Amino acid sequence: MIKAVIFDIGGVLVRNVEKIILSKIKNYDFRKNYNKYIKKLDSGEITLKQLQKIYRNDFDLYRIYIDSMKKSKIDKKIKNLIFKLNKKFKIVYLSNAFKEEHLIRKKQNVFKGFLFGINSYNVKMRKPYRIIYKLMLRKLKLKGEECLFIDDRKDNIKTAKRLKINCILFKNYFQLVKGLKKFKII
Repeated sequence: MIKAVIFDIGGVLVRNVEKIILSKIKNYDFRKNYNKYIKKLDSGEITLKQLQKIYRNDFDLYRIYIDSMKKSKIDKKIKNLIFKLNKKFKIVYLSNAFKEEHLIRKKQNVFKGFLFGINSYNVKMRKPYRIIYKLMLRKLKLKGEECLFIDDRKDNIKTAKRLKINCILFKNYFQLVKGLKKFKII
């Protein structure tokens, strides 16, 4: 029986801004190293301002990120669904997010309706590594089988499934509702 629903934030509740950011930055070196940088940002190894120093003469990385995230809106259908599910389940979030991203999302009230959440930069680990999922299960005091995880990335889903967590690979709101019905959540 499912007792908790774990949501990803970027790409599920708010639009993933990665494509927008990369479309604004043409610098070859940055684009080539993007995955390495985002992993360091998300795991709290560096801040966005520290990363900006590397490219300070080429482009305003900090401003591009901040402006893109501020323009990224909450999906109201998903948010309403969270409030609805909140009445029967523990609703939490598990997000690969760096500090500045989290602060913007907090100002946007993205986290309203969640019991609690784990941000990767706070715990110095990120999805898809197993340890962050295990941390979530410990905080929830639940087994994997008692949880449903919703994420837009296949690698994150794959790891969760290895821990026996039920999963929905998010594509859109209607597909999510269909998946929730399949799990008898709604």
